[in-house]
Amino acid sequence: MIKTSRTDADIIAYSWSFFWIKRVTVGKRFNKLTFEGRNAVFAHEQGHVELHHTEKGLLCLLLTPWRFFKVCRKQELEADLYAASRGHALGLIDLLRYEQDATWSHPSHAERRKHLKKYEQTRLVPVKSHTRPVGVTAL
Repeated sequence: MIKTSRTDADIIAYSWSFFWIKRVTVGKRFNKLTFEGRNAVFAHEQGHVELHHTEKGLLCLLLTPWRFFKVCRKQELEADLYAASRGHALGLIDLLRYEQDATWSHPSHAERRKHLKKYEQTRLVPVKSHTRPVGVTAL
C-alpha cells in the first residue's frame, strides 16, 4: 500500500520507496490541478514506486554512478508510460503542454509528450490475428 502525505513546498509531487515502504508526497501545486491532472500525477508517481525506481536508482548510483542521470531520465519516461497504461496519457500530455527543458533528472516536456503520443498511437492500432478460431477449418 502506498502512503500519501502533504508538504507546503511549492511542488506538484514526488515519490520514493524502499522495498515495502512506499510514499507519495504532494505539494501546493498539486491542489491547483484538475481532477484528471491529479489522477495523472498520482499514477505517474505510483509508477515510480511500483517500478522500484528509488531502489534501482540507489543501486545505479553505487555501482555505475556515471550512468545515474541517464537512468533517472529513463525512469521518468517509464513512470509516464506506467500512468499512460492506466488511462492517463492524455492527462499527462495536458500537464506537459508547457515547455520545459531537460534537467539532470527529467527529460524535456517535448520528449515526454512525444513518448506518450507514440504510446497512444500504438495502443489504438488494431492488432491483426494470424490464428484461426478453434474448430474452424480452412476450405
